[in-house]
Amino acid sequence: MPHRFTVIALLLAGVLFLDPLGFFRPRRTVHRAGFDVARIEELSAELEVAGQAPDAYLLRMLDKHPVVFLGEFGRIREQVNFVHAFIPHMYEKGHVALGLSHVRAVDQEDIDQVLAAAQFDEEAARGLLFRRKVLWGYQEYLELLRSAWELNAGREEGEAPFRIIGLGARTDYSHVRSAADMEDASILRQVFPDGLPDEVIADAVLRHVADGGHGLLVYTGIESSFTRFVDWHYAAAVSLQSIGREGRAGNLVYQKLGDAVATVLLHSPWPDSGERGGLSYPLQGLLDAVYEQNPAPVAWSIERGPFSELPVTRGLYVEGGEDIRFGQMACGYIMLGPLANYRAVETIPDFITADNLSTAVAEFPGPTPPRASVSGLNNYIRSLAEDVEARLREFR
Repeated sequence: MPHRFTVIALLLAGVLFLDPLGFFRPRRTVHRAGFDVARIEELSAELEVAGQAPDAYLLRMLDKHPVVFLGEFGRIREQVNFVHAFIPHMYEKGHVALGLSHVRAVDQEDIDQVLAAAQFDEEAARGLLFRRKVLWGYQEYLELLRSAWELNAGREEGEAPFRIIGLGARTDYSHVRSAADMEDASILRQVFPDGLPDEVIADAVLRHVADGGHGLLVYTGIESSFTRFVDWHYAAAVSLQSIGREGRAGNLVYQKLGDAVATVLLHSPWPDSGERGGLSYPLQGLLDAVYEQNPAPVAWSIERGPFSELPVTRGLYVEGGEDIRFGQMACGYIMLGPLANYRAVETIPDFITADNLSTAVAEFPGPTPPRASVSGLNNYIRSLAEDVEARLREFR
């Protein structure tokens, strides 16, 4: 398999041990291009007219579309906290379900029990995150479950409960003995017994809609949130290995539901092999330059208008593909702040314990780490967040 397909195969598997985003490469400040002042002022003026408060914009999108994908970078504190604060607004407007890729679809009964309990069972909630990915011990994601429980604990009799719909895939990494195993289609099928993660997300969303659900906010990674935009790297890797359907989760749902589905992206670093650190500014920093003219959280449609026609000229999303315009990537965009202001999530203390260590070792996403220990794995989880923090510092 060519190197680029190996990397994408690892990305789709959620494998971190080979560092596909370059977290451990030498540090340097991310390049930000210079822009014509008149161009920045034009786009800033457009944003003053078209921009809305992020929560109000997202509510309008949920009113218009039965399914809205919200794409996150992952492990960025401000992004998860935005969704945490948004949950009560959703509920007030009658949107009573959040799709979450960080808990498993097969654990839906357990998710429902946690959210319906008389007291919040933090141990059970932590277990839901652990079962999805043994390295996902981050406090802000745990707080999403707590926020949903708080809504249900305080609701009036007869009011509909708020639900979190599990979207994550079931995995069995015990079959992985080496990096080469992640290039073996027969092993990948054993690692993902219910299908690739994007397929599992799509199937769970479609089941929810078929059961009469509407106004579902699907909170997942940026790439999985693409509906109209095609991640050609991923499609090529899946096709080459013949291991699943050639589409991200959003693509697969869009194929079934069409314009009933929308994508909204949270402002995030973009993967870019042209940067030594593996990440770059979206549109080479143009959005951050525009934001600085009126620095307040803002959301707006990028389907039409001057933002829609902005060319995407670099980064993994266009490497080797056709000419791409910003408006092809999503329906809407949310800037909670400039990339320079973002921080990484906090780790959950003692996420790995003596009781779950053997499972953590067996389900480690990659070859079993030698001489794994409770403290070693907890430190590793912390180091992943610290590496995100270090990458974000490169935008300052």
